[in-house]
Parts: sequence; C-alpha cells; structure tokens
Amino acid sequence: MFTSTPESSCVNNMFVNVLTRNAIIEYKDGAMYSYENVPFRGLFEYAKGLKSAGKWVNTYLLNDENTACEFIGYSDIDPAELAV
Repeated sequence: MFTSTPESSCVNNMFVNVLTRNAIIEYKDGAMYSYENVPFRGLFEYAKGLKSAGKWVNTYLLNDENTACEFIGYSDIDPAELAV
C-alpha cells in the first residue's frame, strides 16, 4: 500500500493499494471514503507521481462509473485545527 500526504486543498491523506485496486481517501474535513475497483490507468498515474491529488480523485475515483465508493467515517482530526 502506498501512502501519501499531498499538498492539496481537498485531500489530506491518500492510501492506495495497487494490488487490490483499492484506495482510502481522507479529505480535509476529516471524512474518509473507501474506493474499490480503481482503474488501472489511475493506479499507473498514481505510481508515476501526482501533479494534482484533487484532479486524480475526480478523474479516477469520483467520475469513474466502475469505481465503488463507501463512506467509512471521520478521522480523529478536528477539522477546526485545519483552518488557516
């Protein structure tokens, strides 16, 4: 599993498993979602290195018709602590 903390206005942490084609995304508000069936192209792009975490999430997770999404809860981070 790959873990990254991208510089992003919407994504706090990303956990991507290329073998199972799953991803867990923690958004800035602390909400965590699990995604299954991440497209192979998305996994390849992730492995190459992300230029934009938000664009990757939108393209390969939110807007892909074969990717399944499930809300799994909130992280223990207080979103108020993230306010700048």
